[in-house]
Amino acid sequence: MNQSWLDQLSEIGADEQALTSTQANAPADSIQFLDRSDLAVVRFSGADVNTFLQAQTCNDHALLNPEKAQLNGYCSPKGRLLALPTVANDASAEEVFWLLPKEVVDSVVKRLTMFVLRSEVSIVVESDWVVMGLTIPTKKLAAPHEPWFGQQDSPALSSWVTHAHSVIKMHPALGQTRTLVFGTMANIKSSLESCRAAAPAKLRDIVWASSASWILGDIEAGVPMIVAGTQDAFVPQMVNMEAVEGLSFTKGCYPGQEIVARMQYLGKLKRTMVRFSGAQAVAVNAGDKIRAGDDENAGEVVAAASTHDGIELLAVIKTAADPDAFQLGDAKLCVQSLPYA
Repeated sequence: MNQSWLDQLSEIGADEQALTSTQANAPADSIQFLDRSDLAVVRFSGADVNTFLQAQTCNDHALLNPEKAQLNGYCSPKGRLLALPTVANDASAEEVFWLLPKEVVDSVVKRLTMFVLRSEVSIVVESDWVVMGLTIPTKKLAAPHEPWFGQQDSPALSSWVTHAHSVIKMHPALGQTRTLVFGTMANIKSSLESCRAAAPAKLRDIVWASSASWILGDIEAGVPMIVAGTQDAFVPQMVNMEAVEGLSFTKGCYPGQEIVARMQYLGKLKRTMVRFSGAQAVAVNAGDKIRAGDDENAGEVVAAASTHDGIELLAVIKTAADPDAFQLGDAKLCVQSLPYA
């Protein structure tokens, strides 16, 4: 975590140990401020920005607007995901922001820049911007929280700008409404202070948590991510991109589009993403292999989070494998439900 940012958060009462924990341990019945300094903010601007991004990504960029964010995919010519950004407009709809894991941002920006050519497009990684996650139990959502959490019935991927920063309402999980907030360090710090002050007295005990707790929510929501260990490994359908509104089959051409379309209309999907839990705490990273019986390559980890009870993870597995035979190291894995078919 950025030490300067950690120092600023400490000034408003942040728990440094909780923010840097590698274990997801935030109580689900609390308001949480979660570190997302694992994410970078990339700003796209220029007269041709929307045309450029429409031609590069697998979701329909034309559907993006200041009130509607989206998940999107950036594929290689082989149709495999190099990045899976969360995408939002600014209030004027003239600029576009991508939230990307820092470990892939340099390679993705470098590749995108190769295709700008004569287009009027600027791509800048905002080094002084930060991302925080905010969660609140949905049953406790009330008017004082609306600038940070939106209306109770507003759908996932709603977005808005407030207090000089941007907010994206993400997919709910663990009985919580979850938002990502991004902007300059100064604006986010000010907003966190305001959010804390606005909470009713009985909710002022804010819990600080690390990115591991956010990733646990993504796992329960079935929202995939692409990091360095899984770049160029999965076509969008393998990580359930249709189910989280991250893939369009009507938008037109983009790198890898023919392969993605062929998989949808002519092929049979032999690998798909499922959610697992394991009672043993084992070291696990995205890209690690999962075995089933004698098959040492029956699956591949997409995302994982350690908890008090063991591990939770998303993995792309062979659909033909025995669902009761999956193991990660010596840990038996049990298939868990996802909130979509």
